[in-house]
Amino acid sequence: MITVETIQLLFVALYVLTAIGLFGLLWRVPERLRRYSGLLIAVVVVSGLDLFMQWAGVGSVAVGSGEVQLTSTISQTIQYVVLYGGVAALGGASRRLTAALVVVALFPSYVTQFLPVVGLGEVAALLVIIAVFLLPLPVVLYLFFGPIWRAATQLPPQRRLLYWKVRNLILFVYAMVIAYIGLVTFGLLTDSVLTSLLLQYAGFVFSGGIPTFLVYRFTTDDAEQVPALFTTGATDHERDAATTPRA
Repeated sequence: MITVETIQLLFVALYVLTAIGLFGLLWRVPERLRRYSGLLIAVVVVSGLDLFMQWAGVGSVAVGSGEVQLTSTISQTIQYVVLYGGVAALGGASRRLTAALVVVALFPSYVTQFLPVVGLGEVAALLVIIAVFLLPLPVVLYLFFGPIWRAATQLPPQRRLLYWKVRNLILFVYAMVIAYIGLVTFGLLTDSVLTSLLLQYAGFVFSGGIPTFLVYRFTTDDAEQVPALFTTGATDHERDAATTPRA
């Protein structure tokens, strides 16, 4: 019989296989993108390790009347910084816009991690979770489709298309999580195994699928139009200014 623990172990194995495959692709990534590709692989590794810790029942810390899964808090922080920050940088966003997107996206994650400490009832807690995922959504959509997209329109077509694809993948996962919470809240999803399967699938698409998609794309011609990401060097606009011929 399939149990929640079995599903967790299956996805741990999937994370391990994905990480191994990405390590194999790393040598084909241009050198300027290997640092960010390494961070993407780290997202996969940390996510798998966090899930393994949950399966083993370790990594939680008692806080007040509840417990906080410390490994999940660390893992999700790394995921959101690397993936949301990376897609913003890919779209040519400024550091301020990138930081704003990461902070807004992290808000629901932190609230849900520390919610057990408050001691709300199950239904009340689920309603709060829906609210904290819905409230930041207009801001996330504004940043993605507003200033970041305007910056992306100034970029080469292949890079702009890559930003568009990754942005849509992230929003797809965001919508999946909201739909999942809604189904659980209103009693339309009660089977624990199916609930775990959907939750782990959404998590893997985000922290396993998106890194895989990006690292693979970095090995193709798309990488020619992508500068080094997550570096302390010049911004896109500074690089453009530096490479523009002077009269």
